[in-house]
Amino acid sequence: MAKKKRKIKKQEYNIGYDEHAWRIFNDAIKLAFTLRNEFITPEHLLMAMMNDRAFVTALNDAGVDMETIADMKQMLTTVLDELLKCDTLGDTRTPEDNLSQQLMELTVDAIQQAIESDRDAISVPMLVMAMLKLEESWARNILSGAVNDDELLLMACVIDVYEPDDINDDVTL
Repeated sequence: MAKKKRKIKKQEYNIGYDEHAWRIFNDAIKLAFTLRNEFITPEHLLMAMMNDRAFVTALNDAGVDMETIADMKQMLTTVLDELLKCDTLGDTRTPEDNLSQQLMELTVDAIQQAIESDRDAISVPMLVMAMLKLEESWARNILSGAVNDDELLLMACVIDVYEPDDINDDVTL
């Protein structure tokens, strides 16, 4: 007698981006396109974050002064200029077609965070946390170095700025 095969229900997720993360991700794409880079990288994403007032506020709250922020932008500009020498976009392709391997890893990690936290959208804190998990990444090194490797403080400040309502959801007095 043959055993009946049990069907395993496949869970489907429809994960998007919240308003802030969507704007920052799109700014990263625009930056890569403007620079004619073949790939969108975590460095493009970090530069887009650095141009976001709320992210700069989070950095300030984490003890990063404006001079250090200017230094970070200069380091990112140097890295992105080096990318320009290595890979330029042809006339027929757009950067949206070309996420770098590291940016794909970052995005997958952010999606996993959204799923695990039962959210339907990726947030900026999820992108930052995923960026900090990257190995051998200029973006990670620049960001972590700016906070003297105090990534927990940085994450607390980023969450406080981008998701202030979520901090005290479970607290009752």
